[in-house]
Amino acid sequence: MKNRIEVRDGLIMREIEVHEYKTIHKLVTKNKAYLSEFLPWAAFDTEPEDYIETLEEWKKGNGETGMMTLGVYHENHLVGLCGFNTINRMNRSTEIGYWLAESHTGKGIMTDCVKKLVEYGYNILGLNRIAIIVDVENVSSIKIPERLGFVREVRMKDYFYRNERFYDGYLYRMTKLEWEALKK
Repeated sequence: MKNRIEVRDGLIMREIEVHEYKTIHKLVTKNKAYLSEFLPWAAFDTEPEDYIETLEEWKKGNGETGMMTLGVYHENHLVGLCGFNTINRMNRSTEIGYWLAESHTGKGIMTDCVKKLVEYGYNILGLNRIAIIVDVENVSSIKIPERLGFVREVRMKDYFYRNERFYDGYLYRMTKLEWEALKK
């Protein structure tokens, strides 16, 4: 399957197929309270069929290499998403986004997925710079780029809007040379 990344035993990232629309709806609905704390879209009431168009758009975007949205599967169950929000081919750069079901947090799953995605970006897509932007109050999300050695480049004022107000974001970056230096 195209855009399939083996992360570790029992953990893969791959394109979510359109026929899995009920699965992703169920996952988001079950985790609505947890996810919506930092991802306002998760609070919206949806029907399973609402995900069909989204999954079709992701599949199209994945095929055009303008983005890459992958499902995170643990023991063959969808538990989250991880991917490149946009891929800037001209500048050979991208930004990573991710979320994980609450029941699967604290197990190193997303850290391992982001690490593999970074390797894929540098080694397969030929990228030079990868960024991760996180809400300054999302401590769990901040730990991922920090564990992987990303550099906190800047604090961005009023970057996120949620709960009727603005919140700052941290921009973390990793260049290919910085990544290679960490592996030595």
